[in-house]
Amino acid sequence: MAIHTDKTKVMLIGTQKRLSNISEPLNISICGTTISQSSCEKLLGVHMDETLSWNKHISTVVKKYNVKLELVKRAKPYLTPDLLLFLHNSLAKPTLEYCCSVWGSCSKDALDHLASAQKRAARIILNADFTTPSLSLFKQRTFKV
Repeated sequence: MAIHTDKTKVMLIGTQKRLSNISEPLNISICGTTISQSSCEKLLGVHMDETLSWNKHISTVVKKYNVKLELVKRAKPYLTPDLLLFLHNSLAKPTLEYCCSVWGSCSKDALDHLASAQKRAARIILNADFTTPSLSLFKQRTFKV
């Protein structure tokens, strides 16, 4: 298999502290073509950055999830709660679950960002008020995420 040098990128992965100590960019060339260095790239739908913080990826996932959650919200007047949950589980939930074993070790702030999106989904599906504690929503039999 031949390497497509125009599409190939190089990324140095490490901690923020160690990466800050490196002053020169990587100069890697294949067959006389210099490969460009990147700090964040998308591979199979997963955004990887040089510190593996997953912040860019989680931001993208939550944005996609919210778009799909709006579709669920628009269907709310026409569907029963069970069908609404089915729509959520088939349309929006896979967005959160894709490659979660890879980026699941992200920071607490990123996980909180995901959790707030799931809380929003529970409130939409269960027709709950914003003041309703989220723990009681997730304990309900009808909403299992």
